[in-house]
Amino acid sequence: MGLSPKDIKERLKRMRQKTNDDVKNREKGGDKRKGVIDLSSLDNKEITFFKPNEQGKEITKGVYACKVDILPYIVATGKHPNNVSEGELDYAIEWWQHRSIGVNDDSVICLKKTFGKPCPICEDMEKKIAEGEDQSEINALKPSWKVMYNVIDKNSGKSNIQLFIQSRQLFHKEMLKEMNVQEAVGGEMIYPADIENGYTVLFRANDDTFKGNKFFNFSNFAFIKRDKYDYSVIEDTIPLDSILRILSYEEIACMYYQLDEDDIQEEKEDAHNNVEVEDNDEEKLENMTEEEQQRPKTIRKKIEEEEEEEEEVIEEEESDDLTGISDRKELLKIKQKEELDTKIYTKDSIEKIKEKIREARKLKEPPFDTEEEEEVIEEKPKPQRVRRNSKPKETSSSSTKCPFNHEFGKDCDYFDECTECVSEYADTYKKCEKEFNSQKGKK
Repeated sequence: MGLSPKDIKERLKRMRQKTNDDVKNREKGGDKRKGVIDLSSLDNKEITFFKPNEQGKEITKGVYACKVDILPYIVATGKHPNNVSEGELDYAIEWWQHRSIGVNDDSVICLKKTFGKPCPICEDMEKKIAEGEDQSEINALKPSWKVMYNVIDKNSGKSNIQLFIQSRQLFHKEMLKEMNVQEAVGGEMIYPADIENGYTVLFRANDDTFKGNKFFNFSNFAFIKRDKYDYSVIEDTIPLDSILRILSYEEIACMYYQLDEDDIQEEKEDAHNNVEVEDNDEEKLENMTEEEQQRPKTIRKKIEEEEEEEEEVIEEEESDDLTGISDRKELLKIKQKEELDTKIYTKDSIEKIKEKIREARKLKEPPFDTEEEEEVIEEKPKPQRVRRNSKPKETSSSSTKCPFNHEFGKDCDYFDECTECVSEYADTYKKCEKEFNSQKGKK
């Protein structure tokens, strides 16, 4: 797409406004072995990726000083996650992605968090949360927030354009924060990606790990006024929206549930040919939510089969003295009376407690005596989970406190927020973990 200098000036103006909005909304979310990047549309153009630990200057072990110029690109499709129109200029692209999906451990773009559309993985995750399933399984399904840019590495002295992909929280958010500081101090906004009035971005990348996963923490952002780029450079940048691999609901469901794509295609053809729906399907549809009705029949059938299998297992397991018990205290009496080696928490559902009792019984020998006198003793429950939007609890004047209002040094790795704390509040997490381990050693 050829753009005149006048066209570029107009688009630069709109891109500057979007940059202003990004800085203002930096704290807000983005709800609305194949990866999510597909370079096949670039006609075999040689693409390289900017890597801080390879192209940054290592100033101390594991700390790299980086210097890049971010360049704008022309939006090429109508599928930009931030609703930037085709033909406009933008300087970055953001999306949410699920990892390790299907037999090949693929990554896929989350339709719910990125575009506000139904996502089969999010649906299953919400179901698992509602049923109180293992938190590690739920965490594995949570999407992560990513960002990508066109950059030129200024340390190398080369002018080739590279792709730079990073965590939105760890890089983009931190850069926007510093841009906001620069505006407050200098009195005007700076636009790093502007080809007329742009800035070279300096930052440090620090090696870090969490539970075996390596990543970078970014800090020390600074901006240096750079020379103007020729308008023609925009023709050389990669239209980032055109290389995102955006799958349909059906394609993601096939990958996630390991379904046959031919079945999905056949179903689409039946729908196109107005094949009649069976009577029993009509009855089922009446009892479904709008979101469930939008699922292809093949996917609904797969989910129904899995649920029926689970129900059969439950029915087999429940053919004992626990069948029909719906009182939590009654189940706790049984657990205490039989001296079963299992832990029951306040968050456990009735069915979860029954499951734990059955498993503990299988491990206990000899069989328990049902004639013993019953005694009501409840286990001390773990603290109730605190919602982020709930009223923060009272905290001491100590300089170390949990950003999510939990017990610093005591609740480490117990709550959902702990998995986010490592990226958003890395230093605080490390102190909390250290305190937790030291307290544990005293016991």
